[in-house]
Amino acid sequence: AAAPAVTAPPDADEFKPSPAMEEIIVNFLVRMAFLTGESREKEMIALHARTVSLLRKALSACPHANIKFTFIEKLLSSAGASGGDASSTLGTGLAIFNIALECNVTRFISANAPQLAQMIEPCFNS
Repeated sequence: AAAPAVTAPPDADEFKPSPAMEEIIVNFLVRMAFLTGESREKEMIALHARTVSLLRKALSACPHANIKFTFIEKLLSSAGASGGDASSTLGTGLAIFNIALECNVTRFISANAPQLAQMIEPCFNS
């Protein structure tokens, strides 16, 4: 006699990342957006656009992921220490801020208020 067919549950092929994995993915994309956002190279501009698109998709799927903007302090202080213009990060920062608001990310503003203020401050000083 033939062996009975084994059927998988309907959602067996769907992978659901854990909250920790969601946070890692989202924060990786946020960092990539900042790292690629200021380049003028063709490949980096394309990578930045792809990164922002993926970030939007990730935040739409995982609106409870905690976006950590703490690394922006290092980014801004290193730009200031080298005499660079820290206001160039504002465009990327505002794009991420806008995506977070569009995707109804919970606790984004309250969790990152000091970093958001620090990111905007160079615009008032220049």
